[in-house]
Amino acid sequence: MATRRERRRRRAQRRRVSWAAAAVAVVLFVGASVPAATRWLGSGGGHPRVAAAAARTGRSAPASAPPASVAPTTTTAPPPGVAPRIDHVVTADRVVFITIDDGWHPLPDVLAFLQAHQAPVSAFLIAPIARRDAEFYRQVLTLGGTVEDHTMHHPDLGRLSLGSQTAELCQAADLIATTFGRRPVLARPPYGSENQYTDQAVGSCGMYATVLWDAKFSDHQFSLAHPGGVRPGDIILMHWGPGLLQDLHTLFPLLDAAGLRPAPLQDYLGPTATHAGTLPPAPLASPSE
Repeated sequence: MATRRERRRRRAQRRRVSWAAAAVAVVLFVGASVPAATRWLGSGGGHPRVAAAAARTGRSAPASAPPASVAPTTTTAPPPGVAPRIDHVVTADRVVFITIDDGWHPLPDVLAFLQAHQAPVSAFLIAPIARRDAEFYRQVLTLGGTVEDHTMHHPDLGRLSLGSQTAELCQAADLIATTFGRRPVLARPPYGSENQYTDQAVGSCGMYATVLWDAKFSDHQFSLAHPGGVRPGDIILMHWGPGLLQDLHTLFPLLDAAGLRPAPLQDYLGPTATHAGTLPPAPLASPSE
């Protein structure tokens, strides 16, 4: 009898040991699994929606996960399909815009005058001439102005087809970009002559405005397309020629008397504009200069 009782006691003891061992194994398994499961869930469990939710709650994705692609943000508006035609900038700032055309005569005395007055100008240059005298016009650019598009061969655009105008403007823009490292954003038709295709050609070449003028020098005579004196926002036409220095000496006292100063046109027109302005309606008639 004692022997049977002893055998039963030993079997019960072995069962207790087996259950204890099993319990320890469960505890060890759970302890090892929970951190791994936590890491897996924190990474989104391999599911993109869960990963996004994890990101919103501050959990990080695993290092091996590829970064989500983000669409680039564009802050520069694309050029218009048909460029607006501008002869005046509507602004409350006490500024005018000196624009000097062609480029035939790069004059050191003019450069010295502009430097002395820290006067930025927009140089609407015939592209091959700009390339020929690039070193001179780079010095003009140091004053804060730009080189803009005045075609390849200075034709009367008003007499040309859309294709011919596009070739003149686009080729000039390409050449100026290659020469100066900046593509023009503004264009001016030679003589102010244009037709129904010109603004379309300007826009198709990646430029933002067809720039005319409402004040000009001709034969050393200053004239305005509006009554009164020089006013804020006037775009002044001049030419790179032997009489340019004389015209500048005439112009600057007029600006001083009116409390006006030259400003960079690209600060008010085009993709780099940093000043608020309102585009005026198209002028009633094209200038004939």
